[in-house]
Amino acid sequence: MRTTISLSLCLCVMAGAGNAMAQKGGGGGGGNQTNAAFSPALLPLLYSSVASASVVNLTLLNVGSAPLTIGTITISGAAAADYSLSGTCANGAVLQRSAGANSCALQITFAPKAIGSRLAAVNATFLNAPPLAVRLDGTGLFPGPEFVLGLAGNAIDFGSTALGTIPNLLSDKGLSISNPGGKTLTGSMAFAGANPGDFVVGSAGSRTFNCPPNLALGPPPAVTACQLGINFIPTALGVRTATLRFTSNDPANPIVDVALSGVATPGAVQPPPPPPITSVADFTDLWGNATEPAWSLGITHHKSTTDILVAFWHTFDVDGRNVWFELKDGHWVDGLTYTGTLHQVFGPAFSNPYDPAQVVDVVVGTATFSFADGATGTFAYSVNGITGSKAITRAPF
Repeated sequence: MRTTISLSLCLCVMAGAGNAMAQKGGGGGGGNQTNAAFSPALLPLLYSSVASASVVNLTLLNVGSAPLTIGTITISGAAAADYSLSGTCANGAVLQRSAGANSCALQITFAPKAIGSRLAAVNATFLNAPPLAVRLDGTGLFPGPEFVLGLAGNAIDFGSTALGTIPNLLSDKGLSISNPGGKTLTGSMAFAGANPGDFVVGSAGSRTFNCPPNLALGPPPAVTACQLGINFIPTALGVRTATLRFTSNDPANPIVDVALSGVATPGAVQPPPPPPITSVADFTDLWGNATEPAWSLGITHHKSTTDILVAFWHTFDVDGRNVWFELKDGHWVDGLTYTGTLHQVFGPAFSNPYDPAQVVDVVVGTATFSFADGATGTFAYSVNGITGSKAITRAPF
């Protein structure tokens, strides 16, 4: 992992130089004054990676009352070769006082030849004014993307976390990716190891990242491009570990592993779930009403296995014809009350070959058994909007 490099190119008037001022002519102050100045007095910062370049513009002004003659404009210093000059400020040129003739333009190009601090200076001399000097303070960046993880030791210990709780995002602890390189950093992250399911990406949920160069976001100190949040949500008690692997397009550092660990402790005691509702008896039998013997209810109850009840209701339609309804898809409300839906099924005649395509199952209503005990109860129904209820008992044989 490379050390984060910040880049700045500060073009500042060197201490003691100021704007060049001189007196031309003899004593008594009777001569014309010459005055040279750079504009702006403080240039913006430049950032550049190796094998690329950044440019800043500088204007040289004659702000005196007499013509100003340029001697030389050069670059000096340890990294002078990293900077070049172009523009209209020629050696020996004369800047007049009239508008449009009192200035010339300089372009300073910074093309670092190495990574790190690159110091130099722009020097301007005049035949009739003191010299000016501007400090060049630049830093060369790695030309490609750089993966720099803001985490000491590449390990995160979440400490103790109770089961069932979600801690704060790890971004609050300073986990971030920065990219001090010259190109956009892209990549992804994945969990592996013993307990990868106990660690998750934070609220954003994304497992990919796209980090522009830090210096594209602002001047030093470097701006962090990508903040990350990692949560520890243990699924079992004890020590839980995993590895968070970052894979990126940093050619020198394509894979970075972070060791994750935490201890899951017992959470708050939860009340046990309520016991399942079960029936109090086996209601399998033929049921009906002794005063209305023409209709009947055939109940099949799997008491010992699923405790599901299915019933067939044989009764008569509005025109007096036999009709059968099936009660199913039900559940126990309590140990003596069972409710479900009523279905009516249509299909091919028994005398014809069976054709499943002719079978139609239609939900026509609901029904509820309210048993008083194992031998008596009430049957309530709603069929196609018609409601009613009947007392029922087990049919004697």
